Amino acid sequence: MKRRNFLKCQNINKNGYKYKNPYFTNNKNSNRKLYIFLPIAVFLIILIIWGVIMLPFMHISTIEINGLITTQPKSVESSVNTQLLQPVLKLIPGNHIWFLNKNKIAEKLEEEFQLTNITIQRDGRKLIINTDELITRAVWVSNNQMSFLDKNGYIVRQLTNDERNEVEIQINTQTSPNIFLQSFIIPIWDLSGTTDASVNVLSSSALNAVIQIDELFRKSNITPIAYQIEKQNQDWLIVKTTLAVDIYFDGAGNAQEQFNNLQIILSEYKNNVQSLDYIDLRFGNRVYIK
Repeated sequence: MKRRNFLKCQNINKNGYKYKNPYFTNNKNSNRKLYIFLPIAVFLIILIIWGVIMLPFMHISTIEINGLITTQPKSVESSVNTQLLQPVLKLIPGNHIWFLNKNKIAEKLEEEFQLTNITIQRDGRKLIINTDELITRAVWVSNNQMSFLDKNGYIVRQLTNDERNEVEIQINTQTSPNIFLQSFIIPIWDLSGTTDASVNVLSSSALNAVIQIDELFRKSNITPIAYQIEKQNQDWLIVKTTLAVDIYFDGAGNAQEQFNNLQIILSEYKNNVQSLDYIDLRFGNRVYIK
């Protein structure tokens, strides 16, 4: 077989046009279309995503804060809004429901307001923040002074005059404070009047029991007014309620069990409860009545 060499001129037909391979006639046109439509498609996808990000109903609109005692909700809400206004990656709104940094919000609130046990949830466009303060709702009353207790039963600080006035209004009217204090307070009277503020005045177990029994009372038709204790670091307490009968309970015992026993007694005596002097729940299933 002879080897044949084709010259450029042999690749041109008689009309002066180059011969073309029929299998590759549209290759250049296809590439040209791809170069045109690919950037357009990418641009449209980016535009759609950006439009979804910027839609108002994809942003947080309200903030709900639960569990505060002395901290003003508006102050916490303002701090959260400040954080939500900070953009993500310098472009994306920080209040977008897809890009919420809950951990960062919680860390900032702990640092700024000394809050603890912060949990953040989203319900649609609402941001729900549940938290506890380092102080509790318990207020130790001794020698005409009112002081907040922490979770270990130590005195944290005395109430301000405004806070004290709201506590007194709550005791006298059984209405919840809502200006300087944000929830029902649990006043615990030290009947001995010899409080040593350098030590814990109430055991943590007794304090937890008081808080739990107070919540159980308020969920029922019983409104607690105040609590009394003979001396600091004692577990037995007396509850003054709207039933007009003293209720003795053991802070080292099971609060739910004692409350259940109380409900049994109330169902038995019904309208005659006011005729009783006290109901003693401190000894398990042995309930004493006078």
